[in-house]
Amino acid sequence: MNTELAISATKRILGILETHKGKSQTPNEIEDYQIPHLRFMLYQMANYAATKDQDKFMRWLGFVQGAMWSLGMTSIEEMKNINLEMRGLAAYQQEDYAWD
Repeated sequence: MNTELAISATKRILGILETHKGKSQTPNEIEDYQIPHLRFMLYQMANYAATKDQDKFMRWLGFVQGAMWSLGMTSIEEMKNINLEMRGLAAYQQEDYAWD
């Protein structure tokens, strides 16, 4: 795992999280508990990336991305792009996988 790319990915995901601050449908639950917990996890993930704890980083990445998707904060395609870029690969293009 490239540490710089992993930390960059956590920063991008944190940016997405912060853009949804105050936009939730049930502010008490999401704003008071879920967003702060996801933010905490992202900051910790940067530490795991720096210490080369790749297994924990990847588990937490999946959890954060899944939670943000289930809250409607992001799309699967956006998270795929972040994951690909974290690995140094080209961004996902939806038309590359058309079912036609």
